[in-house]
Amino acid sequence: AALIQALKLKGPVVIVGYSFSAPLARVFAGRFPEKTAGMYLIAPAMPELNECMPQLHTPRRHFARFVGYHLLASSLGYIRLTQRMRSWQAPASLVERRAEAVLARRSHYWAQAREWYALPKSWRQTLETRMPRSLPIEVAFPTQAPQDEILETLAKLYADLAARSSRGRLFELGNVDHSMLLKSGPVLDRLVERIKQLAQLATQ
Repeated sequence: AALIQALKLKGPVVIVGYSFSAPLARVFAGRFPEKTAGMYLIAPAMPELNECMPQLHTPRRHFARFVGYHLLASSLGYIRLTQRMRSWQAPASLVERRAEAVLARRSHYWAQAREWYALPKSWRQTLETRMPRSLPIEVAFPTQAPQDEILETLAKLYADLAARSSRGRLFELGNVDHSMLLKSGPVLDRLVERIKQLAQLATQ
């Protein structure tokens, strides 16, 4: 909400959430319905999945290795580059630009580690969030083959989430790997085009 104010955006906005940022989008829409013109979720993480399938790893355990590895790698990179920069005498260079990139990444992974720690609270907030039925909710998700129990359950949860809105829609993206959804290409172009359409509808 503070970011929207800082950007001086007038009127409600379309909130886009991808993967584990989708619960944040849902909580925002529930808390600030007057600021939300619509919600577009791309392969969203669903806290409801653990309720339907309690035998799965908890979100914290599932992401512990990923978060730990990247936080350690970015911290080590920061230390190594800091030591190198102390003896650097030349003008601005690729080394300095690399240092800036590592510093930015380290801050990112610290923030991610804090989010990881707060996941149980964040997911509880998501489950408790209620959004206006008139709020457009669109869910785009890959239909990977072969289907297993988890993917089938997720598909049902996506349909249920869209059905909570009187203007809910589902978009199947075909057999696309989750990590490739935001890479340049026809799938991303399709997503961006639909988000633009949703934003235009919101202003009409």
